[in-house]
Amino acid sequence: MYQPQAGPVSLNFPEWEHGTVEKVFNCKLDGEKAEQSGWSITWLCGVKRRLLEEDPGYPQPIQLGVDLADRFLSNRLSLDPCSPTEDPELLTVLLHLPRSETSLGYLVGCWKRIQGIRMQLLRQPLQSADLRRATEILDKLHGLVISYAGLTLQDSSMFPQPEGVTLGPQELVRNLLSLRTVPLHAGTLTLGLGSGDAEAFLGDLAKRFLNNGLDEIFGPIITMVVDALPAEGLGSTGSEWRAVVGALEALVSDTNLAAVLAQFPRLQKWLPEGVAPYQIEFASLLGPLARMSIFDKEWQSLFLIFIAILRTSGDARERVLEYFFTVLNINVKRTGDHVDPTTVASDGFMINLQAVMLRFAEPFLYGKYSKIDHIDTKYFPMVTRANIAEETRINATAEEVNVWKMRLNETGAIPKSFISDIFFLCAGYNHLGIVRTIITHGKITKHIGEIDKWLETAGLAETPSGHQHTPHQGLIERAKANQTRYQRELLACELQLQVPDITQRNLAFINYTMVWMLRMVDPTHQYPSKAMTLPLPERVPDEFNMLPEYFVEDTVEYYIYVMRHCPELLDNSLRIEFLVFALTFLTSTWYVKNPLLKSKLLQGLFYGSIHVGHEHDGLLIALFNSHPMALQHLIPSLMWFYVEVGQTSTNTQFESKRNITFILQLIWNNPNHRNTLLKAAE
Repeated sequence: MYQPQAGPVSLNFPEWEHGTVEKVFNCKLDGEKAEQSGWSITWLCGVKRRLLEEDPGYPQPIQLGVDLADRFLSNRLSLDPCSPTEDPELLTVLLHLPRSETSLGYLVGCWKRIQGIRMQLLRQPLQSADLRRATEILDKLHGLVISYAGLTLQDSSMFPQPEGVTLGPQELVRNLLSLRTVPLHAGTLTLGLGSGDAEAFLGDLAKRFLNNGLDEIFGPIITMVVDALPAEGLGSTGSEWRAVVGALEALVSDTNLAAVLAQFPRLQKWLPEGVAPYQIEFASLLGPLARMSIFDKEWQSLFLIFIAILRTSGDARERVLEYFFTVLNINVKRTGDHVDPTTVASDGFMINLQAVMLRFAEPFLYGKYSKIDHIDTKYFPMVTRANIAEETRINATAEEVNVWKMRLNETGAIPKSFISDIFFLCAGYNHLGIVRTIITHGKITKHIGEIDKWLETAGLAETPSGHQHTPHQGLIERAKANQTRYQRELLACELQLQVPDITQRNLAFINYTMVWMLRMVDPTHQYPSKAMTLPLPERVPDEFNMLPEYFVEDTVEYYIYVMRHCPELLDNSLRIEFLVFALTFLTSTWYVKNPLLKSKLLQGLFYGSIHVGHEHDGLLIALFNSHPMALQHLIPSLMWFYVEVGQTSTNTQFESKRNITFILQLIWNNPNHRNTLLKAAE
C-alpha cells in the first residue's frame, strides 16, 4: 500500500541545542545522568556550581547553548585526573576520566562527533530554516573545537596532559604516519583519524589559522613528517617511508590545505643555500623522500605532492621549479667519465625526479602535438635558472652562443609558458638521470666481462705453488668479490631502467623531442602534419645550432638501450619516428658538427638492423625496405657518410664503416635500394 512521504519536520531548538552541546563535548551538567552512563560521560559539576555562584537566580534547569560552549569546553580540558582534591564530587569525576587521553585526542573526538551530527541532520527531512539554524550552531561549535585544537598544537602545556605520552605536533604526526601502514607508528595513542578524517581535519585547521599561526602549527608538522624517513633508505622494512608518503599525501589532499602547502617552499629546509650535489637528497625537505623508491606507485605519490605544492601560488611554483633546476645545475658532474659517485646525487634520486617530470609533461606529451609550438626554441638564452654553459652545442661555438644570447636578451623576450619549463627539465633529467644510468650499466657490463675473462684465464693457468700460492688465491678471491659486487650493481641499474611505466613515459617524451627538433629544422615548420623534404636547406636554424648536443645524443642512446633490452616496447610508430630522425641528419650531415654524434646516429640504425628478442629481423629492417624515406635516402646517406668518415680521424671510424657495411648487406637484395643507388650515381 502506498505510504505518503512525511513532510519536513521542525526541531525543538532549546532541547536540540542542549543535547548537541552535551553530545559534542561528551559531558553533562547532571551528575545522575553521567553516573547512569557508567561515567563514560563526564560530569562537569564545576560549571553548574560557578554559574550559580555568579548568578544565584540563574534559570534552572540550566539550558546549555553555544553561548556556554566555550566555558563548557574549557572546564572539561582543565580537568586533571592526577590533581589532588578534597571535593568528593570532583574526585568522582577525576577518577573516571580517561587516564591516557590528551587534550588533542579529546578535541579530535569532539570534532568527529560534530561531523557525525552533521551527517544525521542531512538525513532528516528538516525544514530548510531549521537546517540552516542547526548548521550555524554546529559551525560555531566546530570553530571552537578547531581553535582549541590549533592552540593545543602550538602549546601542548595549555591544559593538563598525561605524563609520558607524545604531545603537540608529534601526536598529530604520529597519527598521520599510521595512515598507510599497519599501526607501525600509531601505538596505542593514535588520534583515530583515518585517511579521509585526517585530510578534513587538517583542512579545517588550515582554514581556521590561515592568517594567524599557520606557520607555527604546520611548519613543525611538515618537518617532522619528512624527518621520519629512515636513514638507511630502502634497506629498511619499507613501511617507514610508505608511512611518510601517506602522511604527505594527507597534507596535500584537501583544497583547504593550499595555504599549508605554500609553506613547504618557504621553509629553510626546502632548498638549503649552498647545498652540495651529493647532499641535496638528504638535506632538502623532500629530498629524502625522492631518493627512497623506484616503484611507480610511489612515483605517482611523489608527483601528487609536488604538483599540489606547485599549484598553491605563483611564488610556490617558482620555488618548486627552482628546486628542480638546482638539482640539475649542481649535478652536472654526473656526466663525467670518471666521476666519484659519492660526490654527486644518486641514480635513484635523479630517476625518481625524472619520473615526476614525466608526469608533469603528460598534458602535452599525449595531445597529438597540439601544444608543441608552446615549447620555446629560444628558451635557454632567456632563462638564468638553467645552467648549460659547459654543454657542447650541436653546431655552435661558445662565442657564437654568447653572441646569440646577447642579441636575444636585447629584445627583452621571455619564455612562452610553463610547458617550456617542464619540457627542458625533462630533457635535463633524462640527460643526468636515465641516460647516465644507461652509461653506468654499460660500464658495469664491460667490467663484469673483463673479470669473467680474467677468471677464466686464471682457472686454466697452472696454480702457483709454494709462497706464490697465497697471493694468487688472494687475487682470485678479490676478483670474485668484485664480480659479485658488479653483478649486484648491474641488477640495481636494470631494475631502475626497465620498469615499464617510466620506460613507456620516457619513450613518449623522447619521441616528442625528436618531433620537436624535426619541426624546428623543417623549412615549413609543419612536421609531422606534413612530411619533410630531404636533404634539408644549407642554412641551419640558430635555434637548432645552439641546442646542447645531448638532445641528439641522449635520444639515440636511449633508443639503443630500449632496442637491446626492451624491444617489445617499441611499436611501429616509434620505430618510424626514430628512422626519420636518424635519416634526416645523416642526409644533412652539416647540421651536426661533431663526427662522433653523427656516428652515434648511424649506431642507432645499426642496432635497429640486428636481431634482438623475438624479432625475426632487426627492429628497423622492415622499415628499411618499405618506408618511402628509407627507400629514397638510406643508401645515399650511408654511402656519403662512408666517404665522410674516411676523411676524419675519429676513433669510431672502423666501427662506423663496419656498421654501414652490415646495413648495406642486409638491404642490398632490395631492387628499390639498388635503383636508388644507380640514380644517385648518375
